[in-house]
Amino acid sequence: MAPATGEPERVGQIRAAGYVWTHSEVVPGAYGVAAPIAARGKIAPASVNVVSNRPDVVERAIPLVVEAAKEISRRLDAAVPAAEVRRWYQKIPASAGNNASLRLRSRHRLVPL
Repeated sequence: MAPATGEPERVGQIRAAGYVWTHSEVVPGAYGVAAPIAARGKIAPASVNVVSNRPDVVERAIPLVVEAAKEISRRLDAAVPAAEVRRWYQKIPASAGNNASLRLRSRHRLVPL
């Protein structure tokens, strides 16, 4: 996915790598790695992630997390028609939550982002 206009450089680097590595961003002292799940080339509002207090565990998990996200994406592409993927996305009001921007719609349920 191409970088959006005005996007921070770090976001572009993360997209190019296919995963993000974090330290203390959500839980103080915790390390994490996450890779996005995509459906029909569109980033789904979901990811595969591993969080640990041990950086070596998270570092070893990087290729596994990336591969798992790719496999889930591949299976979604095979199982879900493109028209349904387009219907998954709709705007929701900012009042739905501080970070809410998209929600999954259809017979599937997803907590707002």
